[in-house]
Amino acid sequence: MARLKHEFLTMLIRQSEPFGTVDSITSDWSSLASTAYEDYLLAYNSPSDEVIFYLRHVAKRLNSNRHLGDCIKVHKSVRKSFFHTLIKQLHLEGLYRGGNEKRFLSTFKKKRFLWEELKVKIERWIQVARLCFCYFFDWEKQISEKLFSGFGNGASEECFWEIVGDSTNNLLVFVETLSSNFEKAVFGELSPIQDKRGATHSLTKRVMNYISLIVCNKELLTDLIISMPPLKFGDQLDLKGKSHLALHFILIIVVLQLNLKGKSEQLNHVSLRHLFMMNNVHYIVEKIEESKELRQIIGDDYMEKLYRNVKQAMTSYQVSTCDKFLSCCQEEGLYVTWCFSTRVSKPALRKGLKSINSVFEEIQTLQTNWIVHDSELLNKLRASMVDKLIPAYKKFHAEI
Repeated sequence: MARLKHEFLTMLIRQSEPFGTVDSITSDWSSLASTAYEDYLLAYNSPSDEVIFYLRHVAKRLNSNRHLGDCIKVHKSVRKSFFHTLIKQLHLEGLYRGGNEKRFLSTFKKKRFLWEELKVKIERWIQVARLCFCYFFDWEKQISEKLFSGFGNGASEECFWEIVGDSTNNLLVFVETLSSNFEKAVFGELSPIQDKRGATHSLTKRVMNYISLIVCNKELLTDLIISMPPLKFGDQLDLKGKSHLALHFILIIVVLQLNLKGKSEQLNHVSLRHLFMMNNVHYIVEKIEESKELRQIIGDDYMEKLYRNVKQAMTSYQVSTCDKFLSCCQEEGLYVTWCFSTRVSKPALRKGLKSINSVFEEIQTLQTNWIVHDSELLNKLRASMVDKLIPAYKKFHAEI
């Protein structure tokens, strides 16, 4: 029995080097994202059917002498080490070991975080997760079944889950941390507004890039993200029929808008604050509409809310910009009564014209350098303001 155990162990160890040509495939982190799945699959060192047949024959002899437990123990130990080595050789351990994901999110908050660093790590994780969940774990399950099925007591299932359990958890730590904590990082991001002209903030671009990157792998992540987001802003979410992944996306967008609202207070002019929100929420809408998959995930109900947010910001901008001008065009105080007749007061008329010109120049001076990047949105904004200002001015001018 001792000789058989040793033979089983020796043969198993010999077949438990994950990649025969791993050095040429994953020599550095950057190579992982660009390497095709097929290259990893071809290099993957899975035991042959002949080897599995031989190991099962040894396991049968050990089982007949009531030593199957020792055989299973050896198998679990060797194959767990195999998957640990696999994760290490794929350079994934750096994503989760030592709490690095928390450091990433912390530095993101403090504006020391580089988006490209996170982007590369997400791409690597997706690559490795797809390989593991779609191929390697499935193959390991087949190995366990071929070796131990029929021996009773669920030996093959026990082996499989214990072998891949730690590796699975390590893979999920990264995605769960990013999806359950990324919302908090976005909400607490404190970078100032660098461009004071109402342009789209860099945070908005980074967050939407993050979402766009994740949605490319929605099939995999929909199954892996099984936790509900922290619904502190649940009154703004329609939970019905949405996946956990969709809820995380929506919550990220919700907290992004809350963060942007806080950032807008850095701007001195009220109209500029509304313009800033209009540009940023419109950018969010554009990025969602660019992706059919993301548009489907977000859903019509929340998209309608985003459309309303853009329209509300535009309306608030118009009101704050036009009201002072419109008040100068009012007829109040323009007429005087003299000898039972009513006529225009020239002093009041001169004062009104002076006020209109002054307000117009103030608006022009303030807003000449303000930005609306989207030409369609800019044309809508201009048209709606012309519809408000021109009739009021013409009416005032007709009274002269």
